Amino acid sequence: QHDVLTGLPNRHRMNEFLSGKLQAQPTVAQPLVMLSVDLDHFKPINDLYGHAAGDQVLNQVSQRLSLCLGAEDLLSRQGGDEFILLLSGLSTPEEIEARCECLMDEIRKPFHVADQLMHIGASIGIARAPQDAFQPEDLLRMADIALYQSKNLGRNRWVFYSPEMSEQLVQRREMERALSQAVVRNELRLFYQPRYSLHSGRMDGAEALLRWQPSPPALVMPDSFIPLAEETGLIIPISDWVLQRACRDALSWPKNFYVSVNISPVEFCRGDLAERVAAVLQMTGLPAERLELEITENVTLEKPDKVLLIMQRLKAIGVRLTVDDFGSGYASLGYLKTFPFDGLKMDRSYMKDFPHSQQAHSIVNGIIGLGKAFSLLITAEGIENAEQFAELQAIACDEGQGYYLGRPIPAADFARLLERGTTQASDKTGQPG
Repeated sequence: QHDVLTGLPNRHRMNEFLSGKLQAQPTVAQPLVMLSVDLDHFKPINDLYGHAAGDQVLNQVSQRLSLCLGAEDLLSRQGGDEFILLLSGLSTPEEIEARCECLMDEIRKPFHVADQLMHIGASIGIARAPQDAFQPEDLLRMADIALYQSKNLGRNRWVFYSPEMSEQLVQRREMERALSQAVVRNELRLFYQPRYSLHSGRMDGAEALLRWQPSPPALVMPDSFIPLAEETGLIIPISDWVLQRACRDALSWPKNFYVSVNISPVEFCRGDLAERVAAVLQMTGLPAERLELEITENVTLEKPDKVLLIMQRLKAIGVRLTVDDFGSGYASLGYLKTFPFDGLKMDRSYMKDFPHSQQAHSIVNGIIGLGKAFSLLITAEGIENAEQFAELQAIACDEGQGYYLGRPIPAADFARLLERGTTQASDKTGQPG
């Protein structure tokens, strides 16, 4: 009835205790409170320092959580880094939150393991009997749903269960089921947004932008489904489809045009990205130098050595690598020096006040200078008007992309655009190329 590692009651003992407490008929005024606790950022401890270090942290966590228990409460370890607390005698949400604050304070204190100071956090889901449920399995399920919501909101917090969460979870599962069939059902679409050289005024290539069309005419934007695809592993087959379709489409474009494809940070976790890209290039016949991969700067935060190795393999294939949304994350000079990028795309937020704001102008000018110091090709995203276009040309930005130059359009429309030969910036802007 007890966990071998921590000595805490195990899942079996917790279920017995829970059943007994529910048989005692808790009331709304004196509810039985269940806290489902999951540690944040615990996995890197096992990965970096080994399972012995992880076990030490779990033992320390169990001792600290015990400090927040009342005489009639129970703390149990469910397995891994998951704990369940059953609390009695808390009659108001404020009292429950005070207990959660106690738990959080204990877990936020540094852990001394392997001669290192380590910091973790916790996410907590809260369910109450009889308000939320009265059967043990229902109460556990609702505490888990609240825990999931806590993690979804950014971790390191507690969340009370509400019925709307169950509805959202059902909708999420339905979207996951539909998304898993999207490739098979031919529901994915690629739109292309042109990129122009600001030196020559000519179109250089285009960025492939994914849309999902589960039923016409609706188009689901990537912000609505890519995070789910990343969480569930569906991002891999979706990304394979995007790479194949983008490379095939680009074969019909002028031979000096490239296609740019966004790569999810999740794809670097598997380690086979270079092999997948090489397979697509061989299958489609697109020259490697005509494929650009856009990678967010935050991809290197975890396991930078592994990411560097994958990037070096990609470079060996011959594809171009570009930092996407530069300035929105945590990139540094060391980052640009260490990783083998060919280009840098400024985050579109810098165009908001450019060129009228002196601060925005200085930042954009500084990023361009920084990129050139590292011999990177600089692309400005989010160009909205002629003034921005002209000023970027004046300060020697290399490429431009934005609604002023061209909105994302379906692949067939983009192919017709190329057939008409409208590849000069002057065709789009009225400015001389």
